[in-house]
Amino acid sequence: MGKVLYSAIDKYGNTQSGFIDASSNKEAMQQLKQNGLKKIKFYSDALFSTTREDIESLEEKELENIAKREIKNQQGFTFKEYAFETLKSSFLPIMAGVGVLYYGYSIHSAIVMAIGVIVAIAFPFFKLWNYNVIKAHDGLIKAVTIGAWEHIPQMSENLRTLSKQRKKIFPGSVNQDLIIQADTMEAFYYAHKKDIKKAISLLAPHREYLDKKQPSLYENKIAQLYYYAHDFDKFLLKLNQCNIIANTDITRADLALAYARFGSVDDAQNLIDQIDESLIPDYGTFQISYIKGLIAYRNESLDDAENELFQAYLQLLKYKDNPLMLEPMAIVTGTLAVVLYDNKKSQETKMLFDNQLIHILKVHGDKYLLDGLKQRFKDIF
Repeated sequence: MGKVLYSAIDKYGNTQSGFIDASSNKEAMQQLKQNGLKKIKFYSDALFSTTREDIESLEEKELENIAKREIKNQQGFTFKEYAFETLKSSFLPIMAGVGVLYYGYSIHSAIVMAIGVIVAIAFPFFKLWNYNVIKAHDGLIKAVTIGAWEHIPQMSENLRTLSKQRKKIFPGSVNQDLIIQADTMEAFYYAHKKDIKKAISLLAPHREYLDKKQPSLYENKIAQLYYYAHDFDKFLLKLNQCNIIANTDITRADLALAYARFGSVDDAQNLIDQIDESLIPDYGTFQISYIKGLIAYRNESLDDAENELFQAYLQLLKYKDNPLMLEPMAIVTGTLAVVLYDNKKSQETKMLFDNQLIHILKVHGDKYLLDGLKQRFKDIF
């Protein structure tokens, strides 16, 4: 059971954000509806959520502020936004420090004044220092996304080092997940080089931790290795195993998308028919439209394919500043471009492409998609 991040509308028409303990998004939905909430949106899936001991003892208002911030963070943020949020959340410690500083000044005590300065700057300093970890994490993800493969081993090591330093500064912080992320990104590098054995060896030490956190989480990461190695048969096989183990809407969506891209359209349709779309986290809603668009295209229904893929494109635009979403953004955009061209709307495709998306497509596009783009847009691909 983990804490699922959500937003909803209460009975007074106000937006409410928070966390709810649930073993599945379906259970979370039932609980929230029983609490009188409607228009419920999820921003995480119970399958991948943790117990979140860091927020266990917080008041309801503090939890709501953290929930709002985490929802915003999913869409990406700048240093300016992060600094503003840091100062806002540090207001009370800063004011307490200023109070001690003023008291020290009034009694002419340099020691008390020094304590006041330390109290005022310590919390925001540590929060702003943590931005280094966030940027190293996001930079590593972006390096994988743009195919800067030669830099990934060193960047992964840098993130491991920062995570160890972070644990020294914040003894109660979650360190294992950052190290796993560093090892996962480096594993993608070896998978891209077709060294699957080396890639799996980086993740294998984390299997017990990942299985304890959520069954199927380890298998999902192994599936991603086969995706980066462009071994789509094994990719499908591993995602099937994930779905058998977890059997949730999110694992069905992952598997349906894999079938829609690399396997049976009928299997993709069968899975999409079983999915309750309201239980899919907001960042994953594009998948549903993307799957429907791919199915329509493979069934030669171009208008339906265009409409669904355009919806997927619009849903991804909300997350354009999140480095995790750059790769799916490029793949969806490339697929939409092919459909628009085939639907006699080749002029509209010129507005879709920019240099970054073209580059990401060349790095991560599968052979089928890239061949389609090269045939239609020889001047670009």
